[in-house]
Amino acid sequence: MRAARRAGVSDGRVLAAIAATPRTGFVPAEYVGAAYRDQPVPIPHRQVTTQPSLSAMMIAALGLAGGEQVLEIGTGYGYQAALLARLAFAV
Repeated sequence: MRAARRAGVSDGRVLAAIAATPRTGFVPAEYVGAAYRDQPVPIPHRQVTTQPSLSAMMIAALGLAGGEQVLEIGTGYGYQAALLARLAFAV
């Protein structure tokens, strides 16, 4: 959450969603120790997850009020989808 604030995210709902969503459940087991660093984490097929501050900035830019339906596709292991699920009516 500190990295999101440093990146300029001030939306309290986004910051609360980050605080309530443990990233450890969304990274491969061998990278759990890196889950809370503000960096991409490798996932299979030479892909990486988005670093948390970038996810926070993208989500904050949406300006979700809570009643929206959001289509989320392809952000790795589901962390961004989990954040969106806390902020929108349906994902």
